[in-house]
Amino acid sequence: MKVTYWKRIPSARFIDDSVLCELRGGKAGVCGHRTVGAKISALMLYIAIGLCAEEEEVDGGERVLRASPTYDELQNLTGLSRPLIATALSVLDELKLIEREPQGRGASYQLTGYDPNKGWCKVPFRALSKKVNGSVQIEPFSHFHKRGLIELYALKLFLYLLAIRDNVTSESRVSYELIEERTAIPRKFIRKTGTFLISSGLLSNIKRSSGGDSGHEGGANQYYVTGFNDLLVRR
Repeated sequence: MKVTYWKRIPSARFIDDSVLCELRGGKAGVCGHRTVGAKISALMLYIAIGLCAEEEEVDGGERVLRASPTYDELQNLTGLSRPLIATALSVLDELKLIEREPQGRGASYQLTGYDPNKGWCKVPFRALSKKVNGSVQIEPFSHFHKRGLIELYALKLFLYLLAIRDNVTSESRVSYELIEERTAIPRKFIRKTGTFLISSGLLSNIKRSSGGDSGHEGGANQYYVTGFNDLLVRR
C-alpha cells in the first residue's frame, strides 16, 4: 500500500498576504466579530481540509486542490463539534481561504490560491494523523482547547513555518522580527508559542540561533515541524 507522507496546501497567502495578520485577538482584523475559539477552529479545519484535499483538473486545464469530507470526517479529524465546524467554515469563507460548492447533501471545498508550479507547501500527513477505531485523527489537535491566544498563535506560526520552508531543507529558518511582521504574533509571545507547538506535537524541535532573536540573518532560529523528514520524500 502506498504511504502518504505529506499533502499539499497553498502557501502564498501565508507568506505574502496579510491573512495571518487578520486573525487577531479582540475586535481587530477581518474576523474581529468572531471569538478566539472560532478563529482557532477555523485554522484547525483548514489544515484538516488540506489533509483531505487532492489535486484535480477543472475546465480550461486549471488544476485546483479540492476536498469533499463529510462533517463526521471533519469531526473525527479535528475533534470539533458540528456547530464549531459550521462557524469555522464561515470564518474560512470570510478570509477567502476556501470556496464552497454544494455537492449532494454535503459540499466540496476548494483551497484558494493554489498554483501547481509554485505557491504551495507540504503538510506532514503521516506524522500528524493516526487511526483510532477506523477513523483518521490529527493527533496534536487533541491538545487544543479552542480558547486562549497562544493556541491561535500556535496555528498561525505552524502554517507560516510550513509556507516558508524550502523544498530541500528539513527546517524553516526565520527570525522573531519576521514572524511578528508576517503573523502579527507579538514578539513577547513567540517563545511561548513555540513551546506550545512542541508540547502539542506540531513541532519537533527548535534550534535557537547564537545570535539571539535579532532581526538579522544570524538571529534566525531553525524550526523543525513534526515529520520534517517526511517532507523531503519525493513523489
